Amino acid sequence: MKARLAAVYSNVRSLAERLRACGEHVERSAKAKVGALFARFVTWYEVLVWTCGVVKARCAAVWSDVRSLAKALLAYRKRVGRSANAEVSALLAGNPVACRNRYPLLHRFLHALFHRGTFARFIAWYVVLDLVVVMVEALRPHFPPTDFALPSFEEDVILYLSSYVLGAQIGLLGVISLALALVTLVAQNEEAAIDVKVYYHESMFLGIAASGVALSAVVSIQFLWPLQSLLHAAGGGTTSLFYRSVLVSAEVVWLVLNLAAVAHFISTTFGFVQRDARERLRERYTANVVVPRDLLQRVRSNLYAAAGGATRSDGAKAFLGFGFGFDSGLARQVELEDDFRARSAVVDLRSGLLTWVVARWSKRCGAAPAGTTMTSVGPTLWFAPLLDQPLEGRIVWCRRSGGVPLTAFERWILRRAFVIRRSRID
Repeated sequence: MKARLAAVYSNVRSLAERLRACGEHVERSAKAKVGALFARFVTWYEVLVWTCGVVKARCAAVWSDVRSLAKALLAYRKRVGRSANAEVSALLAGNPVACRNRYPLLHRFLHALFHRGTFARFIAWYVVLDLVVVMVEALRPHFPPTDFALPSFEEDVILYLSSYVLGAQIGLLGVISLALALVTLVAQNEEAAIDVKVYYHESMFLGIAASGVALSAVVSIQFLWPLQSLLHAAGGGTTSLFYRSVLVSAEVVWLVLNLAAVAHFISTTFGFVQRDARERLRERYTANVVVPRDLLQRVRSNLYAAAGGATRSDGAKAFLGFGFGFDSGLARQVELEDDFRARSAVVDLRSGLLTWVVARWSKRCGAAPAGTTMTSVGPTLWFAPLLDQPLEGRIVWCRRSGGVPLTAFERWILRRAFVIRRSRID
């Protein structure tokens, strides 16, 4: 009996030890699994925090670029030419000689209409007006009728007005030709080629003659009313003479402007044949044309050159150069190269866009690894063309020395920053 009890006790004790060992094993396994899960959680949390930080930094950089680009786009109209015009206007406003010789208001109005006017331009303006009137007449039947009748001339009155306009304009052309012959004789006798140039500018002869010939051609063609006839032949339009009356009224207004311009032309012509009046014409031409043109050219060149120099962005320093530095051996990397098939020139610079590109590029250069910048002055951009300098053929007009390459978007913005147009330089 005692032996059996000892055996049972021994079995219970061994079972208890096994249970304790099993519990310890389960506890250790649970702790290991919990620890592994916690470690994995900590790892994923760190990854998530790192990802959020990267995304946040990237979003902040993109937002900064968007804000700076928005400011640059707001300053899109900020150009070297506009700044130069403002400075020249301020300089001339305080000049007593320029103020004394300033053109009268009527002269400036006629100058704006006729100075750059050509035969094709005057014809184009009238064709646009005629097309607008024809479109309005074509769309009029699609709208409900009005309670009042549109005012218009009688058909005979329209015909008479057109005839009178044509006759008066042909007479004005005859007066212009006689006055021009008189001036030509005076100029040949005195060998005053420069005075003739001043006379052409002050009298606006070319624009007035082109306007007169254009009006004569328009009135001659409008006797047939070609566009209105086509509209009526197509089954459109109305029977009202209001639209023809509008065009005839425009021709009458055109004739009145030509009369005012011819009056100015005759006044200038009779003044030109007198020596004292020619002196006043020279002085007024110099004060209103020669001096402002020379000042504008000088100020534009200085402002364009002043756009270069050293710039800083977030501690990074970059240098800009215009029209020089290509033979120094430093600027090796080509950034912008274009093929100018037609002779072109840089006529203006949008400084706001250029500043944005340079600041963005300078910031990226500062964040680049050490040793990227190979020059002593820092990363450098060289722009080859000067203002109004002819560009023809394949030309590399932007090079980089040191720093990181420009992105495709930055190159695209740079091409919009430089206003390049077809050159008129002979």
